[in-house]
Amino acid sequence: MERKALLGAVFDEIEHHFKLFTRERNIYLALAAIAGLTLVVAGVVLILQPSASPAVAVAVLGSAGLIAFASARSAAFFHSTIRMSEELVKRYSK
Repeated sequence: MERKALLGAVFDEIEHHFKLFTRERNIYLALAAIAGLTLVVAGVVLILQPSASPAVAVAVLGSAGLIAFASARSAAFFHSTIRMSEELVKRYSK
């Protein structure tokens, strides 16, 4: 019975961690989608326009930066989740 309670406590901690970042994950997902769309539009403009304007270059670099930022934040979230899970397993393993 103790093992079952311990497993329940571990999953409660993981669930709490996921709930903390639900809104943040959705925001970064939306940012990545918007940035990807901006990158596609900027690419189409670059193809269709013989001489690219500085605004298109800013759009390409800005959208690529937003994608990189969203990816980095998502990676940091999953890293902290895995690290927390490892710590719980180390703490409560035999």
